[in-house]
Amino acid sequence: MTDNFAQDEKIKPLKFFILNSVLNVLNQQGYDLRNGTVHMLDMWCQEHSMYSSMDYHVHGGAVMSGFYFLDCPDESSRLVFHDPRPSKVFSNLPELDQNNLTSASSAVNYVPKPGMLVFANSWLPHSFTRNSSDKKFTFIHFNVGVTYTLPTDAPEII
Repeated sequence: MTDNFAQDEKIKPLKFFILNSVLNVLNQQGYDLRNGTVHMLDMWCQEHSMYSSMDYHVHGGAVMSGFYFLDCPDESSRLVFHDPRPSKVFSNLPELDQNNLTSASSAVNYVPKPGMLVFANSWLPHSFTRNSSDKKFTFIHFNVGVTYTLPTDAPEII
């Protein structure tokens, strides 16, 4: 894994594209960003060798996370999004067909392809399956935050 390179000038066009895309996604999801500014919190490259994986996790402090896939050999890791409804496990019934994405699904997985860019709300648990390829699986992982400012017509706080 690399260090955080979110402020590196060489990736400015990619960063600009990601931030504009996140702004559009959040607006389409119904969030009020009239006084908000999206900004890149961190961005790093991950490389997974054979049998490497990434456990189930979320990204606290961010509003949107994402992945830009670079090298995705056959039989490499899959991106898995897990059901974010924690209380569903108490009444979870068996799925009729795990090949269909339904309200009964506990996870959905995607086969990454080079050049694929994926966005997800940061509260959505995700993981990567084990890389079964003897070639490296490589991607850029990023987190985006939102900073709000008071509107210019807001009353002064004393």
